[in-house]
Amino acid sequence: MSALNLRGSKTLAETPPAAPPRVLGAESPRAPIFLRTAKAYREGGTPHLLMVGLRRVIAPLVDAGYLAFFARELDDTLPPPEGASEIAVRWAGPPEIDRLVAGYDGARSAAALRERFRRHDRCIVACDDRGRIAHCRWIATRRANIPEFAMDLVLAPGEAYFYDGYTRRAWRGRGIDVAVRSFIFHRLRADGFHRVYSCVRGDNPIGMKAARRRQRPVQTLWYIGLRGLPPLVIGKRILGHSRFVTGGISQERPAAASAGGN
Repeated sequence: MSALNLRGSKTLAETPPAAPPRVLGAESPRAPIFLRTAKAYREGGTPHLLMVGLRRVIAPLVDAGYLAFFARELDDTLPPPEGASEIAVRWAGPPEIDRLVAGYDGARSAAALRERFRRHDRCIVACDDRGRIAHCRWIATRRANIPEFAMDLVLAPGEAYFYDGYTRRAWRGRGIDVAVRSFIFHRLRADGFHRVYSCVRGDNPIGMKAARRRQRPVQTLWYIGLRGLPPLVIGKRILGHSRFVTGGISQERPAAASAGGN
């Protein structure tokens, strides 16, 4: 498998090093409530703060929220490849299962990733100059599971869907998302695809901002349901020529939030 170095106008070498973790950004549930409240407000403003509060109240009994879907047309409007010179973006294959598990910081099992390859989903990785995986992401070209809906997205010919993007903490905020999206867009176009989708949970404002920079919003679907039961999905169950159907694929929940995650 060959690697593609995507070069942009600003390299990672020119990017200031990531700041040490701050208490305000801590993900620990033991953090004081006022710090967690400040973090939620800083990331998404008042709407995000209200959603986080509502989810905490209803979480023991009800699972509710929304998914925003985005699309990119793979036509002549596609900009030139973008990226960062210190990152190599490439396809990954089944022989790299152990490395992919490490790339997800253990949030994905080897069995789950093997099942994705068995379904003919494709995996993209971004590696540093020592070959270590800094980011993983997957593309479905036939059928993709939407776990929040307990449904599958059946993809029409020429349409694809990328999902489960995860950036390791040390590499967040350093331009990987741009490089990976550009790789996906150009490689899929070369393979004859004309549109690619992604989605972001409503409680992930960082992911929303990343998606809006390179794709356009096309659909928002809400879901609500009692824990352990299929949810009620509210909204039009069609994306372009692709459609949502009762789920048949078993898939783990999305990895922990990462900058630019989908």
